Amino acid sequence: RYLHVLSGDDLAPLAEISAAAGRHFYGHTAFSPDGRLLYATENDYDAETGDAETGVIGVYDLKDNGTRLGEFASHGTGPHELRLMPDGVTLAVANGGIATHPDMPRLKLNIDSMAPSLAFIDRRTGSLTGQAVMPPEWHQLSIRHLSIAPDGLVAVGMQFEGARMERLPLVALARPGDTYLPPLSLPDAELARMKGYCGSVAFDVAGHYLAATSPRGGMAVLFDAVTRRYATTVRLADCCGVAAAGMPGRFI
Repeated sequence: RYLHVLSGDDLAPLAEISAAAGRHFYGHTAFSPDGRLLYATENDYDAETGDAETGVIGVYDLKDNGTRLGEFASHGTGPHELRLMPDGVTLAVANGGIATHPDMPRLKLNIDSMAPSLAFIDRRTGSLTGQAVMPPEWHQLSIRHLSIAPDGLVAVGMQFEGARMERLPLVALARPGDTYLPPLSLPDAELARMKGYCGSVAFDVAGHYLAATSPRGGMAVLFDAVTRRYATTVRLADCCGVAAAGMPGRFI
Protein backbone atom coordinates (compact mmCIF):
# COMPACT_ATOMS: atom_id res chain seq x y z
CA ARG A 1 0.00 0.00 0.00
CA TYR A 2 3.04 2.29 -0.05
CA LEU A 3 6.52 2.51 -1.52
CA HIS A 4 9.75 4.22 -0.56
CA VAL A 5 12.13 6.11 -2.86
CA LEU A 6 15.72 5.99 -1.62
CA SER A 7 18.94 7.75 -2.58
CA GLY A 8 21.29 5.44 -4.44
CA ASP A 9 24.27 7.11 -2.77
CA ASP A 10 23.48 6.59 0.90
CA LEU A 11 19.99 5.01 0.92
CA ALA A 12 18.57 8.18 2.47
CA PRO A 13 14.76 8.33 2.11
CA LEU A 14 13.66 10.75 -0.60
CA ALA A 15 9.91 10.08 -0.59
CA GLU A 16 7.25 7.77 0.80
CA ILE A 17 4.36 7.33 -1.60
CA SER A 18 1.04 5.91 -0.49
CA ALA A 19 -1.26 4.19 -2.94
CA ALA A 20 -4.17 6.32 -4.11
CA ALA A 21 -7.71 5.49 -3.04
CA GLY A 22 -8.87 2.35 -4.81
CA ARG A 23 -5.34 1.47 -5.88
CA HIS A 24 -2.74 -1.05 -4.69
CA PHE A 25 0.87 -1.37 -5.81
CA TYR A 26 1.83 -4.48 -7.78
CA GLY A 27 5.50 -4.49 -6.81
CA HIS A 28 7.50 -2.88 -9.64
CA THR A 29 8.41 0.59 -10.86
CA ALA A 30 10.42 2.28 -13.61
CA PHE A 31 11.99 5.73 -13.98
CA SER A 32 11.80 8.20 -16.84
CA PRO A 33 15.20 8.75 -18.52
CA ASP A 34 15.84 11.94 -16.52
CA GLY A 35 14.84 10.28 -13.24
CA ARG A 36 12.07 12.77 -12.53
CA LEU A 37 9.02 10.58 -13.14
CA LEU A 38 8.30 7.24 -11.52
CA TYR A 39 5.92 4.75 -13.12
CA ALA A 40 4.34 2.08 -10.92
CA THR A 41 2.16 -0.92 -11.77
CA GLU A 42 -1.06 -0.74 -9.77
CA ASN A 43 -4.35 -2.59 -9.26
CA ASP A 44 -7.68 -0.82 -9.83
CA TYR A 45 -9.20 -3.34 -7.44
CA ASP A 46 -12.72 -1.85 -7.34
CA ALA A 47 -13.11 -2.39 -11.08
CA GLU A 48 -14.78 -5.54 -12.32
CA THR A 49 -12.54 -8.60 -12.37
CA GLY A 50 -12.51 -11.30 -15.00
CA ASP A 51 -12.16 -9.91 -18.51
CA ALA A 52 -11.98 -6.27 -17.39
CA GLU A 53 -8.71 -4.41 -17.78
CA THR A 54 -8.03 -3.63 -14.14
CA GLY A 55 -4.34 -2.69 -14.35
CA VAL A 56 -3.10 0.89 -14.30
CA ILE A 57 0.27 2.63 -14.39
CA GLY A 58 0.53 5.37 -11.77
CA VAL A 59 2.74 8.37 -12.59
CA TYR A 60 4.62 10.20 -9.82
CA ASP A 61 6.77 13.38 -9.80
CA LEU A 62 9.90 12.75 -7.74
CA LYS A 63 10.90 16.41 -7.94
CA ASP A 64 7.70 17.18 -6.03
CA ASN A 65 8.02 14.65 -3.20
CA GLY A 66 6.34 11.91 -5.20
CA THR A 67 3.13 13.76 -6.04
CA ARG A 68 0.81 11.55 -8.08
CA LEU A 69 0.29 13.17 -11.47
CA GLY A 70 -2.22 10.66 -12.76
CA GLU A 71 -2.45 7.22 -14.32
CA PHE A 72 -3.05 5.38 -17.57
CA ALA A 73 -4.23 1.87 -18.37
CA SER A 74 -1.78 -1.02 -18.43
CA HIS A 75 -4.02 -2.46 -21.18
CA GLY A 76 -4.45 -5.69 -19.26
CA THR A 77 -5.12 -7.29 -15.90
CA GLY A 78 -2.61 -7.77 -13.10
CA PRO A 79 0.41 -5.82 -14.37
CA HIS A 80 3.60 -6.84 -12.58
CA GLU A 81 7.05 -5.81 -13.83
CA LEU A 82 7.49 -2.89 -16.22
CA ARG A 83 10.67 -1.70 -17.93
CA LEU A 84 11.59 1.34 -20.00
CA MET A 85 12.68 0.46 -23.52
CA PRO A 86 15.96 1.86 -24.96
CA ASP A 87 14.02 4.52 -26.92
CA GLY A 88 13.24 6.26 -23.61
CA VAL A 89 9.57 6.54 -24.58
CA THR A 90 8.08 3.05 -24.56
CA LEU A 91 7.22 1.12 -21.42
CA ALA A 92 7.14 -2.66 -21.69
CA VAL A 93 4.54 -3.96 -19.21
CA ALA A 94 4.05 -7.57 -18.10
CA ASN A 95 0.28 -7.96 -17.69
CA GLY A 96 0.11 -11.17 -15.70
CA GLY A 97 -3.58 -11.65 -16.39
CA ILE A 98 -4.44 -12.51 -12.77
CA ALA A 99 -7.12 -10.46 -11.00
CA THR A 100 -6.53 -9.97 -7.26
CA HIS A 101 -7.85 -7.85 -4.38
CA PRO A 102 -5.69 -6.52 -1.50
CA ASP A 103 -8.27 -7.67 1.06
CA MET A 104 -7.70 -11.26 -0.11
CA PRO A 105 -3.91 -11.64 -0.32
CA ARG A 106 -2.69 -14.27 -2.76
CA LEU A 107 -6.23 -15.26 -3.80
CA LYS A 108 -6.36 -15.46 -7.59
CA LEU A 109 -9.86 -14.54 -8.75
CA ASN A 110 -9.92 -15.41 -12.45
CA ILE A 111 -7.65 -18.37 -13.22
CA ASP A 112 -10.11 -19.79 -15.75
CA SER A 113 -10.35 -16.54 -17.71
CA MET A 114 -6.77 -15.24 -17.49
CA ALA A 115 -5.58 -13.19 -20.47
CA PRO A 116 -1.89 -12.28 -19.98
CA SER A 117 -0.07 -10.01 -22.40
CA LEU A 118 3.14 -8.09 -22.99
CA ALA A 119 2.04 -4.51 -23.65
CA PHE A 120 4.11 -1.72 -25.19
CA ILE A 121 2.84 1.69 -24.04
CA ASP A 122 3.87 5.26 -24.90
CA ARG A 123 4.66 6.70 -21.47
CA ARG A 124 3.86 10.23 -22.66
CA THR A 125 0.29 9.50 -23.73
CA GLY A 126 -0.58 6.13 -22.20
CA SER A 127 -1.51 4.81 -25.63
CA LEU A 128 -0.96 1.17 -26.54
CA THR A 129 1.61 0.88 -29.33
CA GLY A 130 1.88 -2.91 -29.46
CA GLN A 131 0.88 -6.10 -27.70
CA ALA A 132 2.17 -9.68 -27.78
CA VAL A 133 0.43 -12.76 -26.37
CA MET A 134 0.77 -16.51 -26.07
CA PRO A 135 -1.56 -18.91 -27.93
CA PRO A 136 -5.09 -19.00 -26.41
CA GLU A 137 -4.61 -22.52 -25.10
CA TRP A 138 -1.67 -21.23 -23.02
CA HIS A 139 -3.67 -18.42 -21.39
CA GLN A 140 -2.75 -19.62 -17.89
CA LEU A 141 0.91 -18.67 -18.40
CA SER A 142 1.11 -15.53 -16.28
CA ILE A 143 3.64 -13.03 -17.67
CA ARG A 144 5.48 -11.71 -14.61
CA HIS A 145 9.04 -10.54 -15.18
CA LEU A 146 10.95 -8.73 -17.91
CA SER A 147 14.46 -7.88 -19.00
CA ILE A 148 15.42 -5.57 -21.87
CA ALA A 149 18.58 -6.09 -23.95
CA PRO A 150 20.50 -3.05 -25.23
CA ASP A 151 19.04 -3.58 -28.72
CA GLY A 152 15.45 -3.67 -27.45
CA LEU A 153 14.94 -7.44 -27.34
CA VAL A 154 12.54 -8.26 -24.49
CA ALA A 155 12.81 -11.38 -22.34
CA VAL A 156 9.68 -12.59 -20.56
CA GLY A 157 9.56 -14.83 -17.49
CA MET A 158 6.28 -16.62 -16.74
CA GLN A 159 4.53 -18.64 -14.07
CA PHE A 160 2.07 -21.38 -15.00
CA GLU A 161 -1.27 -21.35 -13.15
CA GLY A 162 -2.67 -24.52 -14.75
CA ALA A 163 -2.44 -28.22 -13.92
CA ARG A 164 0.95 -29.14 -12.47
CA MET A 165 1.37 -32.13 -14.79
CA GLU A 166 1.41 -29.84 -17.84
CA ARG A 167 4.80 -28.52 -18.87
CA LEU A 168 4.61 -25.28 -20.78
CA PRO A 169 7.55 -23.02 -21.71
CA LEU A 170 8.32 -20.38 -19.09
CA VAL A 171 10.64 -18.01 -20.99
CA ALA A 172 10.05 -16.15 -24.24
CA LEU A 173 11.67 -13.43 -26.35
CA ALA A 174 9.90 -10.67 -28.27
CA ARG A 175 10.39 -7.33 -29.95
CA PRO A 176 8.03 -4.36 -30.31
CA GLY A 177 5.76 -5.13 -33.23
CA ASP A 178 5.52 -8.83 -32.42
CA THR A 179 2.01 -10.07 -31.75
CA TYR A 180 3.14 -13.51 -30.58
CA LEU A 181 5.62 -14.40 -27.83
CA PRO A 182 8.05 -16.99 -29.26
CA PRO A 183 9.04 -19.32 -26.39
CA LEU A 184 12.53 -20.61 -25.70
CA SER A 185 12.91 -24.38 -25.53
CA LEU A 186 14.41 -26.28 -22.62
CA PRO A 187 15.29 -29.98 -22.31
CA ASP A 188 12.29 -31.80 -20.82
CA ALA A 189 14.14 -32.64 -17.62
CA GLU A 190 15.12 -29.02 -16.97
CA LEU A 191 11.63 -27.72 -17.71
CA ALA A 192 10.18 -30.29 -15.31
CA ARG A 193 12.57 -29.19 -12.56
CA MET A 194 11.37 -25.57 -12.86
CA LYS A 195 7.95 -26.75 -11.61
CA GLY A 196 6.02 -24.23 -13.67
CA TYR A 197 7.69 -21.21 -12.07
CA CYS A 198 10.18 -18.68 -13.42
CA GLY A 199 11.16 -16.20 -10.71
CA SER A 200 13.21 -13.67 -12.68
CA VAL A 201 14.98 -13.08 -16.00
CA ALA A 202 17.99 -10.96 -16.94
CA PHE A 203 20.18 -10.33 -19.96
CA ASP A 204 23.90 -9.89 -19.44
CA VAL A 205 25.31 -6.41 -20.16
CA ALA A 206 25.98 -7.33 -23.79
CA GLY A 207 22.50 -8.74 -24.39
CA HIS A 208 24.06 -11.98 -25.61
CA TYR A 209 23.14 -14.31 -22.75
CA LEU A 210 19.92 -14.64 -20.81
CA ALA A 211 19.50 -16.08 -17.31
CA ALA A 212 16.16 -17.33 -15.96
CA THR A 213 15.71 -18.55 -12.40
CA SER A 214 13.34 -20.93 -10.64
CA PRO A 215 13.31 -20.86 -6.83
CA ARG A 216 10.96 -23.84 -6.82
CA GLY A 217 13.49 -25.80 -8.83
CA GLY A 218 16.57 -24.41 -7.10
CA MET A 219 18.14 -23.52 -10.44
CA ALA A 220 19.12 -20.90 -12.98
CA VAL A 221 18.99 -21.77 -16.67
CA LEU A 222 21.12 -19.93 -19.20
CA PHE A 223 20.30 -19.28 -22.85
CA ASP A 224 22.26 -17.89 -25.77
CA ALA A 225 19.87 -15.09 -26.74
CA VAL A 226 21.46 -14.72 -30.17
CA THR A 227 20.84 -18.31 -31.25
CA ARG A 228 17.83 -18.65 -28.89
CA ARG A 229 19.19 -21.95 -27.63
CA TYR A 230 19.54 -23.42 -24.15
CA ALA A 231 23.13 -23.31 -22.87
CA THR A 232 23.35 -24.78 -19.36
CA THR A 233 21.82 -25.04 -15.90
CA VAL A 234 23.30 -23.95 -12.58
CA ARG A 235 21.94 -25.47 -9.37
CA LEU A 236 21.30 -22.78 -6.74
CA ALA A 237 18.94 -23.43 -3.84
CA ASP A 238 16.00 -21.01 -3.66
CA CYS A 239 17.51 -18.63 -6.23
CA CYS A 240 15.12 -16.00 -7.58
CA GLY A 241 16.31 -12.44 -8.33
CA VAL A 242 18.92 -12.20 -11.08
CA ALA A 243 20.72 -9.22 -12.61
CA ALA A 244 23.56 -8.54 -15.01
CA ALA A 245 27.00 -8.20 -13.49
CA GLY A 246 29.53 -5.69 -14.85
CA MET A 247 31.08 -7.98 -17.45
CA PRO A 248 29.56 -9.81 -20.45
CA GLY A 249 28.44 -13.32 -19.63
CA ARG A 250 28.31 -12.63 -15.87
CA PHE A 251 25.27 -12.54 -13.58
CA ILE A 252 24.44 -11.82 -9.95
